[in-house]
Parts: sequence; C-alpha cells; structure tokens
Amino acid sequence: MATITRLFPTGILQSTVALDEITYSSIKISTSSVYAALFDEVSLAAGTAERRTSTGTYMVSGYFDETLIDISAILIYDLDATTFSAVPTTGNKDATGAYSLTVSNAGSSITWNSANGGSFVKSNNVGTDVIYGGPNYVTGQSYSVFMAYKLSATSAGRLLNTQSEASKDWLMGAYNGNPSTFYPNYAVNLPSSGADTAWHLDFATWDTTTSTGKLYTSTSVAPAAAAYSVTNAIGGGFNQLRLFSRSAGTEVQSGNIAFVKVYNGVLTLSDIQTLYNAYKTRFGY
Repeated sequence: MATITRLFPTGILQSTVALDEITYSSIKISTSSVYAALFDEVSLAAGTAERRTSTGTYMVSGYFDETLIDISAILIYDLDATTFSAVPTTGNKDATGAYSLTVSNAGSSITWNSANGGSFVKSNNVGTDVIYGGPNYVTGQSYSVFMAYKLSATSAGRLLNTQSEASKDWLMGAYNGNPSTFYPNYAVNLPSSGADTAWHLDFATWDTTTSTGKLYTSTSVAPAAAAYSVTNAIGGGFNQLRLFSRSAGTEVQSGNIAFVKVYNGVLTLSDIQTLYNAYKTRFGY
C-alpha cells in the first residue's frame, strides 16, 4: 500500500471538476504536493472506484490494481520502506514528497530488507546510525502515528523517538525492548515486560483538545478498542521522528521498522481497523 501521491509518481492529473466526489477510472497520480493536500491515504482497486469528499472530483487515467482506503485524517508523513530498495540517504524524501530525511549510517548497522514488503533493519544496539524526518507536532496539533515494527531480542532501547527532546520527551513502539509503548511526554503505556519478536501494527493518537493520548495495539487481530488511554495536560507531540535511538544517540534499539505514517488528526477506531486490514497481509496476518 502507499499514499496516492506516491503510488504512481510519474503520472499526470487529467482533469479537475469542482463536485462532491472522486471518480477513478484507471489511475496515475503526480507527486505534486497539491495532490497530497487533496487526498488522504488511498490505493486503488482495478476498475472504477468512487469516494465521497468535500474537495471536488478528480478524474485521472493510467493503471491501478489495489484497494481504496478511506479514512478521516490526512496522511502527511509516510516513511515506508516499500518505497525504497536500499537505505535512504540524506535528502531523500518520504513518500508524500513533503519531508526530507536525514540519514547517518557510517557504521552500516542499518540495512534494507525486502521481506514483508520492505523494512529498515537495525542490526545492533551501538553507534549513532539513524534515520529521521517529518513534521514538528510538539504543541497544538492533534495527530495519529501508525507504525509497523518488530523487535530484536538482542537489545533494549527506544525504537521511535522525537528527534528533538527540547520541549517534549516523546517515544513510541518499544522501550527497553518491550513493545507497545507510547509516551507523549507522559506514560500512556511504558511497559516493563512483554518482549517478543512478532510484527506489531500499533496506532498512537493524541487529541490536543482533550489532552488525551491513546494507544491501539495489534499483531494478528485488529484492535477492538484502545488498549491504553490516559489524559494529561503536559502531553503533546514530537519534533521529527527518529528511528532506533534517542536524539543523543543513546538507548539504541535493534529491530525492524517497516513504516511510520503520521496523520494530521485523531484516527477513529473504524479508521484504525480499516488501515489494519489494509496492511495486515504484508506481515502475514
């Protein structure tokens, strides 16, 4: 699966009409950021698909062969290993085309693996090899982060962390080798046990209007409700997302990260179940 702006990066938008639905009759999409603002996460099924929207009718042509995903928030950052064939380098962009990545891999401890549609693999818990990028959502922004990962039993650190800890201490995925962590400057879940090496598809949400952080966890079964929900006024977001360690290069965590996807609002349970079902087969579920 991919964002619509990445699915067919050489395509051309054929026509635009200001109506209240999107019609696809085979598809190619440009990488222009204009389209990133118009669509949320979409991939397409062969034939013709329609999706209601408030932004207009967008008619495009080309070829497509996947399934439409319709959710309530817009995908604004998409670091998905399936869009690469090797470890990215500094200056490469995420799949939306909106954010440049910063990469340090002098120790060659980060590799790209083609299994499960692609993942970035950290082979040890030493060194400062890292990939980071994305928006600054430290304050004033509701968001959701969807992450697919599995841990290595050989180390215990932070799998996904804010790049800048100056304002908020933020982490997700794993803490000290234990999965299903979410810490948006306070503990929604900070586990001390439960280490495994299964693929996890976890969803963290932050509602800035209610100061509530939630974590939806899943492996082989879609989430039926938030596994953890905690309200705390000191909470918030991140300033770019850093894979495999803290911003100082400490607490390094080995493991695989297949993708990190950031949405500009709070995903509903229905959204989360839709996304889980769209991606689960990639990880053997």
